[in-house]
Amino acid sequence: MAQVDALEAHGAVRVLDLLAVARTEDGAVAELSLGEDEEFGALVSRLVPVLNASATTAGSVQELWRLAQSVPKGTAVVFLLVEHRWVRGIFTALEQEGGALLGVGFLTPELDVLVDTEVAALEEAARTVAAA
Repeated sequence: MAQVDALEAHGAVRVLDLLAVARTEDGAVAELSLGEDEEFGALVSRLVPVLNASATTAGSVQELWRLAQSVPKGTAVVFLLVEHRWVRGIFTALEQEGGALLGVGFLTPELDVLVDTEVAALEEAARTVAAA
C-alpha cells in the first residue's frame, strides 16, 4: 500500500480504488483482502465486474475478465483505478477549442522500448545541435 500512497502524494494522480484478485491452484478467481478496509475493490467491482463477468461480456470488461482468467494459477493481479489529475488542463483546453479526444491507452512494454529509443535519439540530436 505504500506504493499507492506514494502515487497520490505527488498529486498527479488520485487513486480511486484497487482490487486484488487471485487465481487459486484449482483455477478459481477470488478477490483478495487488502488490510482492514473492506471498501477496497468496491468501486472497481461495480464498474468492472471481474469476478462476475463472463467470456460473453463486452468491451473493456471482457478484456479485464480475460486478464483475470489468464493469471497463472497460484498468483494474483491488482486492478488499480486512478484519476489522472494532470490531464484536467488538457481536457479543458480541448473543450474550449472545440477539440475532441480520439483515444486513450497505455504503452505496451514493447512500444515503451521503441518510444524510449526514439526519445533518446531526439535528445541526443538536440544535444548535438546545441553543442554546434
